[in-house]
Amino acid sequence: FLFSAACFVPLVNAFSLQGLGSTVGGRALAPAAGVMRKPHLQTSSSILALRAIGNFGDMFSGFGGKEQSPAAGNEELKSQLLAACEAAKSGLEGTGPMPQAEFDALVDELVSKNPTENPAVSPLMAGRWQMKWTTEKEILFLLEKGLFGLACTDVYQVIDPEEGTLNNSLDFEEDSFLRVGSSFEPEGDKFEFKFKSCALKWKAFEIPLPPVGAGTGIQVYLDDNLRIQKDSRGDTLIATRT
Repeated sequence: FLFSAACFVPLVNAFSLQGLGSTVGGRALAPAAGVMRKPHLQTSSSILALRAIGNFGDMFSGFGGKEQSPAAGNEELKSQLLAACEAAKSGLEGTGPMPQAEFDALVDELVSKNPTENPAVSPLMAGRWQMKWTTEKEILFLLEKGLFGLACTDVYQVIDPEEGTLNNSLDFEEDSFLRVGSSFEPEGDKFEFKFKSCALKWKAFEIPLPPVGAGTGIQVYLDDNLRIQKDSRGDTLIATRT
């Protein structure tokens, strides 16, 4: 979700938080390589077993109607991937019970069937995207630990190509949040971004933070309701439209 570690420095200094950059739940987070890198490998899993986890049909309701989406043939792969994301607790447990090779294979197959040419400039980029899985350390830290005792309730991104903005949000209990706003400059399958604003709200207290950072996002898969993205830090994001 393209958060800069610099946005968290004032929090670390003020509240003496530890472990922001290196571990989640006591497990080392290795940088992503290729499509993604798993913090630790689990040895037992089955794609067939993961198909039984949850009912993801409502996530793909946008494919109804008389006209079929170009990505309609990818539905089974998407269901398997989203089930794996849920089983892995959005990345807190790496790829969860599914071995890294199987997870990577699902992603690679979807990427090979990407239905959207030049996805970063596609109108499909616009909208609200909810995070389902990521390797980003800052997001995983707050997802696991919460914000000073308040649990994280949602992680999402809102993209407005017409306005040229990309806004990242983590919501917490009691109307608290962490939000980072950035520019959005797409070209082909990539977009450049630069942070413009950063703010934290904890209960009744709102604190502006320095918006330091810039980089590149690469859309490796995009359809009506699923995005798979890599960025210039080597992190991977899987998100669904909400």
